[in-house]
Amino acid sequence: MSRTAQKTEPGKVGVISESSHLGRHFRTVSIATAISRITGFVRDSINGALFGAGWISDSYFMAIRIPSMLRDLFAEGALSSAFIPTFSRSLQKGDSEDAWDLMNQVFTLLLLVVGLLVGLGILFAPAVVDLIAHGFLSPPEKYNLTVALTRMLFPILMFVSMAALWMGCLNAHHKFNIPAFAPVAMNLTLILAGAYLLYFQHADTQEKELSNMRFWTIATTVGMLFQWLIQVPSLRKLGWRFRLIFPPTHPGVFEMLVLMAPAVISQSVMQVNFLINQFFGSYLPHGDLSCLYYGNRLMQLPYGVFGVAIATVVFPLISRQAAQGDRAAVQNTLSRAVEAAAFITIPCTVGLVLTAEPITVLAFQRGKFDATATALVTQATILYVIGLFFYSSNKILVPSFYALQKSKWPLAAALAAMAADFILNLSAFWFID
Repeated sequence: MSRTAQKTEPGKVGVISESSHLGRHFRTVSIATAISRITGFVRDSINGALFGAGWISDSYFMAIRIPSMLRDLFAEGALSSAFIPTFSRSLQKGDSEDAWDLMNQVFTLLLLVVGLLVGLGILFAPAVVDLIAHGFLSPPEKYNLTVALTRMLFPILMFVSMAALWMGCLNAHHKFNIPAFAPVAMNLTLILAGAYLLYFQHADTQEKELSNMRFWTIATTVGMLFQWLIQVPSLRKLGWRFRLIFPPTHPGVFEMLVLMAPAVISQSVMQVNFLINQFFGSYLPHGDLSCLYYGNRLMQLPYGVFGVAIATVVFPLISRQAAQGDRAAVQNTLSRAVEAAAFITIPCTVGLVLTAEPITVLAFQRGKFDATATALVTQATILYVIGLFFYSSNKILVPSFYALQKSKWPLAAALAAMAADFILNLSAFWFID
């Protein structure tokens, strides 16, 4: 089908082509993401059975949140938003060797920058935990455990950054299966680790439970490594070959860095929101932070299967359309993507609000996860799921602004969200007993 045909008959040819693209790849990514989310669901269920909702689980969730904030900032946030449009434009020129040079130069740069961040994070973990989780200073054992787990988990920043880079390359080639399946490798690693702990390492003392938590944390880091490595063979089949290239000289690297700058600022504002939430959350009673995590995970199941799947398929297509200067096609693609998100997520919201309690019981109430935790997770799930459609729409729309090189709007929205988040958190502590 020619590009001219798409332009001359936008109501017919172009829409049919885009609908076919979205529908075919959405089904593929949805199935893969569903498997990923279901295995993640099993992983979290095992986590709940092993550690329940107490100060030990709070320490783990706070520890993993710290490198995850940097991951969201650099890897799955700014890097993906900037790299996919740049790589897509390089592919659009028809020079695959040039595109692979760009990939290798970005890879080398990531090794250096993220490696430095990981080293600093491990070295200054006590100061980081003190800043983000000040409420964990008492009791001291909670603080010490959080610092130790943070050091074990910081390498995931490197592995997830690499996984995001590989995912960007594969998605730019419209290869969605393996990147969507990649988190399954991490989930299966933790499921196997959890099965070992449940059946062979019964935590009949607190010291044993702490030992099990350290094992679980190491398994998390190893699982993240597998999430990256599982994508490597697919990229090699497309023609990529490993090369370290430094200093970076490809113009696409500098183009990507220019795109990343506003994306980093915008994502930084979003991460400040997380910092605010984590800071205030650290003062909650033992176990409440864990319950907020589990409630969010239940919301993440439909969000990941549908919202993230739509965004994953749409972004490379929009990047290509933007590179071709076809604004009408971009608008049409975005409209259809948001319509699809509304059609799927709004019924999911109603269903989850009505069934939050039995789903929580089914998912988590076993082992050390008791009825009190179930009640708290149910409340958190209902409050989180109200925003399901808005989460999904945000995931679709925000990267599109970077593809169109209009980064000021996501930044403005992120600043407004940060202000609202801070005011609501502060008012909750002032006025809610």
